[in-house]
Amino acid sequence: MKNAVLKTVMLLACLVLFAAAGTAFASQQIYQAESALSHNIGRSDGDGWSASILKDSAGYLCYGPNTTQTTAGMNCASFRMMIDYRSAATGKIVRLEAYDATTGLVIATREVCRYEFLVKYTYQNFALNFSANTGHSLEFRVYWYDAAYIKLDCVVVTSQAAATLDDYWAGNAVWTQLATEVPMDNVTSGYQMIYPSMVVEGDEIWAYYMGLEWYMCQEPDLDQNGHQVVNRARSSDGINWVDDGIVLHIGGYPAWTFQAENLYHGIGRAEGVGWSANTTDDSAGYLCYGPYTNSITAGPMEADFVFQIDDNTLDSSVVVSVDVYDATAGAVLASRSIGRKEFKSTGADNYFHLNFTSPGAGHYLEFRTYWYDKARILQNYVGIAEGSFPHSDNFYAAYAGIYKESGIWYLVYEACGYTLSSTSNYALGSAYTPSSSSWSIPKPQTVELATSTDGLNFVKSANNPVLVANSTGWERNNVGTPTLQRTIGGDWLLYYHGYGPSGQGGADDCQIGYASGSNLFSLTKSSSNPVIPTVADSNWESGTTGKRSQIIQAPSGHYYMAYEGSTDATGTLGFNAASWSTGLARSLDKLSWTKYSNNPMLPIVPTNPGETTFQGNNGCEMVVFNGVTYLYVMADFTHEAIYRLDNVDTTGPTVPGTPTDAGAYTTDTSLTFNWTPSTDDRSGVVGYNCQIGTSPGASDVFSGYLVNTLSTTVTGSMGNTYYCRVQAMDNDGNLSDWSGNSDGIAIVEQTGIDIATAKGLARSKSVGLASKSVSALFSDYFYIQESNRSAGIMVKPASGIPAGLAVGNLVNVGGIIAINSNYELYIDAAVLLLPGTTSIKPLGLANKAIGGSDFQYSALPEIGQIGITGAHGLNNIGLLVQTWGRVSQSSGTSFFLDDGSSVSIKVVLPNGASAPADGKYVKTTGVSSCYVSEGKVLRQLLVRDASEVVEL
Repeated sequence: MKNAVLKTVMLLACLVLFAAAGTAFASQQIYQAESALSHNIGRSDGDGWSASILKDSAGYLCYGPNTTQTTAGMNCASFRMMIDYRSAATGKIVRLEAYDATTGLVIATREVCRYEFLVKYTYQNFALNFSANTGHSLEFRVYWYDAAYIKLDCVVVTSQAAATLDDYWAGNAVWTQLATEVPMDNVTSGYQMIYPSMVVEGDEIWAYYMGLEWYMCQEPDLDQNGHQVVNRARSSDGINWVDDGIVLHIGGYPAWTFQAENLYHGIGRAEGVGWSANTTDDSAGYLCYGPYTNSITAGPMEADFVFQIDDNTLDSSVVVSVDVYDATAGAVLASRSIGRKEFKSTGADNYFHLNFTSPGAGHYLEFRTYWYDKARILQNYVGIAEGSFPHSDNFYAAYAGIYKESGIWYLVYEACGYTLSSTSNYALGSAYTPSSSSWSIPKPQTVELATSTDGLNFVKSANNPVLVANSTGWERNNVGTPTLQRTIGGDWLLYYHGYGPSGQGGADDCQIGYASGSNLFSLTKSSSNPVIPTVADSNWESGTTGKRSQIIQAPSGHYYMAYEGSTDATGTLGFNAASWSTGLARSLDKLSWTKYSNNPMLPIVPTNPGETTFQGNNGCEMVVFNGVTYLYVMADFTHEAIYRLDNVDTTGPTVPGTPTDAGAYTTDTSLTFNWTPSTDDRSGVVGYNCQIGTSPGASDVFSGYLVNTLSTTVTGSMGNTYYCRVQAMDNDGNLSDWSGNSDGIAIVEQTGIDIATAKGLARSKSVGLASKSVSALFSDYFYIQESNRSAGIMVKPASGIPAGLAVGNLVNVGGIIAINSNYELYIDAAVLLLPGTTSIKPLGLANKAIGGSDFQYSALPEIGQIGITGAHGLNNIGLLVQTWGRVSQSSGTSFFLDDGSSVSIKVVLPNGASAPADGKYVKTTGVSSCYVSEGKVLRQLLVRDASEVVEL
């Protein structure tokens, strides 16, 4: 009951959001998966309905509710789902359908692949647009392909599809300004959420933005200015925000502070703000020690001892020594002697830094001061900061980019620290010289990383920095404003601005580049940088292409980013006197970007004469929340403006037919793909986007726009398998969903051979096998064999099991000979289902005969099928067989069988089957297979159906 109430509240909050945001939805219906929809497979699972590959077979996870209440015209069904594991794999997970039960037609469909899920075990909305007729009975269906755990929470049907960035790119959507100032509660900084980076967390948006920290930086001593840090704010409607305060401080900020008067003392007395000793009243000894704290977390730390002295010029004698003492281990972790002349001033606080490594929980630490009876000393406090002095981010730690994955929040940020240099400055042309200090100029910025398990408490990485500027070229002055992503292949992808001479516009330009790699601390900068360059003589981006938004994937598959731009820096004010705005770019691979032809998206804002801060429609961030796209930009240097993406009148074409090819295989390298046309009842279809690749959904062979054609031809190469999909475009620039992928066609070296000949070929040889019988069917592979039962082999179709495939079917198979981790041969293949069927009967074999010895096997070069270790007789791996015996080691999903010959066969059962009890005598039918254990190849029988295990 508690979960049901909470869920109702959450869904009501969604409705409130749509009302608050002013969306054009005229009506909305919510269908709970576990109560309002019907099911062929799966089970109730908390707040939804789920299916698991260990418990279920492919089928309709949910369907229904046969409603006649859907508003006529354009609608959007939003399926709220989660997955157990996401990757860049293109395998189909579910098919979404809108079904008109009155006409018996599927009126809209969409395949959802694994890579489209952004985070595992986190609900995500998948939109399906459709057109409804008055009074027709509709179902909203989820067909599950038995490829991953999936849970459906609900289906939300709205009477008008929300605008997408695809719509905007096609000219069918506009930005509507909602507010000129973000309403913020509990603001703890001087800024109203400028330069935000956002992530959707449950029913809220979390924004990590630039805040101010009024903290006296420990070097230079007299710097009491506001330092830029990272704050977090939260919103449940995208408009009104509650501030949570600072989540990332500048370097050197004391996470733990121990006042001197609250420590233990061997000498001295309380005085004003601290504890003091003087040469008249005291003898040498411990001025302060303690506090025996075990709260300091493990890792590199800085202890700052803060003292005042009465005379810093008399001589060079040591006046105090300080140390960090591990009372648990009885060890000094770090120590330092401080001479009189090391004090910079009298009568004021002086900071002395001592780096140490904290052992962490369970260790009680002291911070001790020994006084040598040489001068009057007053100790104010000891502050403990994470990291080591000097810090790379004690000037500011801001301009954050947030990314969440597997329960970890990754916050990359622009770091800038003080340096002892007093000449050139690299901080975007601005100098900073606090008085009475030799610390004057900020260091060049770097990109650094902090992580959190709750999104609120962040720990800076000991491996920082993540990225540094090059010493020459377009980014020689600094790097910053990072955005963190993953590449399509799963590597880390870090976008950043680089600042330096470019030749694009002014003498010094700010431009966008990226670096990528499998490890965040060993990224490689792209040789194509800058990937979003400035444009000479542009009226809005000749001097800057800088801070960018998070990357958003639209229904077309394109990735979009908003980015700020400005004109050239001019005069003494530099970029402060430039004109600013925000543009849009998109990509299919997150690496190569195309700018929107009608940039900028928002009006250009010239900075008023005399302004001293960057301002005006820049510092952008985009986020999609409950299906609505929001854009946030700076209205000025302390306030944010909000825009919402709204529809212009638009309807996309129908989905084109799935492309067809010449079959499962060919020896011709010229390949032609054909498809049936789309229709569009408004502006008409003008062409098709086409992608052809060596895996389903890939475009490594061809990706382009084809005008007025229903076919295309490409040239392939021997040994590869090719797939094609198409997408229609109408005269208004609207796109259909992608068609299904073609079933694949392999270019092969050998055809007209039997299975036994194919099994005798070297690995990676390509073959085409004609009219073979399907003997067994499993979730993502099946077996074929000769009609005379002379040989069989496993087939693994890259595009998934063909629809309608069943035991007894005849198929053509084309692909590569390969071997799996169990040393069993298979064909990585394209498949063509043929008309007609054949009868498949198993071979009856004693336990000892199953598997057999090597078949034409050679290790170098690797050829043929290896046999069962120590076995004799003909190799029958891949054939359908029948055997019998006594059951042992029954585990529920498998058991072992022995017919009295003392040869054990592992029998693997299909989903839903239960193993017979130990001691039972059974006969069973399945495919002769093998597995590896302790370096031996052993017998294995793969049972097709529970009915094929029969007790005797």
